[in-house]
Amino acid sequence: LPDPEGDEVRVRPIAHLGEINRLQKTEWALPSVYRAYRIVSRTAMVRERVHREEKQQLLYMIIDCSGSMGDGQRIAKAGGVLMNRLKAVVAGEAQMFVRFFDSRCYEEHFASTPAEAKELIRRFEKKNFSGGSTNIDGCAREAQARIEEIVAEGKVTRPELVVVTDGDDNVRLTTEDLRDTKLHAFVVERSNAALTDLAVKTGGVGIGNL
Repeated sequence: LPDPEGDEVRVRPIAHLGEINRLQKTEWALPSVYRAYRIVSRTAMVRERVHREEKQQLLYMIIDCSGSMGDGQRIAKAGGVLMNRLKAVVAGEAQMFVRFFDSRCYEEHFASTPAEAKELIRRFEKKNFSGGSTNIDGCAREAQARIEEIVAEGKVTRPELVVVTDGDDNVRLTTEDLRDTKLHAFVVERSNAALTDLAVKTGGVGIGNL
């Protein structure tokens, strides 16, 4: 970020005539006519002090807790996906928000440290998968709206939405709805081509019959 007191210096194209006094020395060595052309065409290079600000990645996961998710190994598989994603939190590379959903989204949980990641796993283990029907499309849209709110705060980058479900209900989401969010879809012991195909289109992973 531009910062007059920054401890780093970067070189970038000139933005306006007021920056002429910040031209690199090599620009002043050029013939005056050519230098003037480079300035007005905004290809001349200026020096700028900056400070570096590293942002964590945003991971947002919604986990199906409908009644059918309580069958067999479906809960364990959902937990495996959760723990896999939490590795990035433990490594200090990401912040993670998790919500359970069936016909609606439930309470939002958050983890940005190893301790909070462990607490998130404990919450998952205590969760009773006894919900009703599944509304993947509606809950994914609600999650995306929340992602946009978080990204707008400017503290995270590269948002990803992870959906874990055994639902095969219709998904009407599009890549335009998801904007810059990469979608990952894990369909447990069933298939949902609309959901997994959409994930692939966003550059994410789409896996059915997990």
